[in-house]
Amino acid sequence: MSTVLIVEDDRDSRDMLCTWLQQHGYATLAAANGQEALEKLRHAPDNLSLILLDLMMPGMTGWQFRTSQRASPVSKSSGCRHDGAPEPRG
Repeated sequence: MSTVLIVEDDRDSRDMLCTWLQQHGYATLAAANGQEALEKLRHAPDNLSLILLDLMMPGMTGWQFRTSQRASPVSKSSGCRHDGAPEPRG
């Protein structure tokens, strides 16, 4: 089962997306802002397939989240280092 991380500050939208995705066979993780999403991403399962990201959020915007995510040496969402080389799996 693939996992989707939903980053959305509007609770109703976030809950609706989680429910819809779960009904269609996806596991979901939810974050209310970019900072929370970075924390969830650090502990995300290896089967994280997609991040649905709201770009306009208070605090850390979606654009700021992406900048922070890309600054990380390994992005769990891609399984690759940012130089494009596949990350070895232990």
